[in-house]
Amino acid sequence: MNIRGRRGIGPFAFVAVLAMAVAGLWSIVPSASAETGQPAAAPAKPKVWVLSDLSIPGGGTDRDDIVTLAAMSTYADRFDIAKVVVGSTTVRIDCDAAVDYARDSFGAHLPNITLASTCADREGFTTCTAGNPWVDNPPATVRSLVTAIRAGKLTVLNWGPMTEIAAAVCHLEKKSPADLAKVRIISHWTDPSPGYDDKYNCNKDVSACDYLHQAAKRATDRIRLIEIGAAGQRFVDEANDACRADTDIPRTGLGEFLNVTKDTGTPDLSDGSTFLLMLTGGLKGYEKDGTDDVNFTKGFRQLCDNAPQIFDHLRASLT
Repeated sequence: MNIRGRRGIGPFAFVAVLAMAVAGLWSIVPSASAETGQPAAAPAKPKVWVLSDLSIPGGGTDRDDIVTLAAMSTYADRFDIAKVVVGSTTVRIDCDAAVDYARDSFGAHLPNITLASTCADREGFTTCTAGNPWVDNPPATVRSLVTAIRAGKLTVLNWGPMTEIAAAVCHLEKKSPADLAKVRIISHWTDPSPGYDDKYNCNKDVSACDYLHQAAKRATDRIRLIEIGAAGQRFVDEANDACRADTDIPRTGLGEFLNVTKDTGTPDLSDGSTFLLMLTGGLKGYEKDGTDDVNFTKGFRQLCDNAPQIFDHLRASLT
């Protein structure tokens, strides 16, 4: 978010305004155009597509997705949310229960919650070859994702296995490679980071993960894959210590979901790093080739610097 101070506003006042804006506690009115005198058009909201491996509590996948969907519910007005796809996992879960739970819990805040067509498909992506049946006949939610990418400027927030976005990218690679430039993927922890050696969300569909990381490095027809590694997990681990944030959330409204898992006294919104970075300064200068050599440290620092405002916003937005 870009905020320009008026002439005469000192640096400390500007910092206060910026903090209030990030926390969602200040309404910014677009400045008037110098030529027309009319209010300038508000910047377009980023269009996002969420891929979540959410299941019901205790239902087969870790519950950070529940916490993160609650957090995203408080920021829903900052995005154009094309679709929230839940149950996107190769783990055997109760798929119907997962989507019902997501809709019952977050449907009042988040539009277009649907079940992944690949839910509990234990085989996963396999390989991107012409013989892959998904190339000509992708599953329904993958087909919808392809359509959304072709419409232009779509950011996919990846919180679990990369099966569905790998299938969509493979389809585009074989059918319309020029459209690959229209998608940006922000992925949580599909690459190891210093102090976090596992590549957690890569393990449940290694072929999908490897394919996308390779597709981000190739010379032509490559995708933009912003791999932030475990930046979100480190943020959760250190938010109420090194980052000096009050991470307690009242158990009212969305706060009930934000308290589902608390390992270090902090709600486990580690997946939320994917969209919180978009809201706290953006991702300019981040590597887009699927590596987190710089992104992990940079992402954690950005989240940590904004931690007090993030949790102030959550506490102010629980209804």
